[in-house]
Amino acid sequence: MAEPMDLTGGEIAVLFVLAAEAGPVPNPDLKQLGPELKKESRDKLEALGLIEVTTGARRAKVLALTDKGWSACGELVGRPTPPRMIGAAKTLFVVLRALGRHLDRADIALGEAFLPVAEVAAAPAAAEPDAAEPDDAATTDSPSGLSVRDRILAAYAAETSDGGYVGFVALRARLADIPRPEVDAALAALYPEPGIDLVEDENRKALTAADHAAALPLAGRALHAIRVVNR
Repeated sequence: MAEPMDLTGGEIAVLFVLAAEAGPVPNPDLKQLGPELKKESRDKLEALGLIEVTTGARRAKVLALTDKGWSACGELVGRPTPPRMIGAAKTLFVVLRALGRHLDRADIALGEAFLPVAEVAAAPAAAEPDAAEPDDAATTDSPSGLSVRDRILAAYAAETSDGGYVGFVALRARLADIPRPEVDAALAALYPEPGIDLVEDENRKALTAADHAAALPLAGRALHAIRVVNR
């Protein structure tokens, strides 16, 4: 990766916003979560291989950390503050050093500390003694004998042959025999995977009541469609 001095404080902050969200983030949402990412910086991070940029619903740019991006964030945790950092960027490095001490003490990787909101919310239920086995809803057998995860991927493939976006209305119709909480948990588990793109439809006026009802609440947003690439 580039040395910290090759990245601005804002670019580093964006990398950690993507890490903290633990999944794809539409470019317009970055202004709500952290610093705005200008095209020049977006192109720079993409050229460095730190982020993947795809086109989501309504042609919005969608950003996600690559494996190299996750590695870069891990390398930045615990580092001294680069001399050129000023203002809030200096504070970020203070917090990252504290985070690094915690990760070292707990002996866990950065990716294990940052989880999607839905996955964290589901964790207490999974710990209940009467919870069904296996714990991970993504691997629970559905009536067809396939895991819920595999049923989702099969439903996606049945809806599109060109790798386009499939709305959750159509997807859920093909998964109607599986309890919705299991589908939602499996979708949340797919969310951070490379090649899986779960997005919200930014054209709110075009959403129907069915779209709203089928939406997946995740990471503070309502997501409406899925795309699977590189499979």
